[in-house]
Amino acid sequence: MSAKERTAIKALEKRVKELEKQLELAQMKNVGLHTMIDIAENDYKLEIRKKSGPKQ
Repeated sequence: MSAKERTAIKALEKRVKELEKQLELAQMKNVGLHTMIDIAENDYKLEIRKKSGPKQ
């Protein structure tokens, strides 16, 4: 394996780690937002989320 290939592999591994960190933060944000919506729906008796399914 040449030095150029090793450098490319290191760069790709670094990029994967960055993307994994971004994914982790996005997932934590998602959990936080869902929790906030749950609390608002329970405390204020609001229907914030759309109901899925066909309308009749």
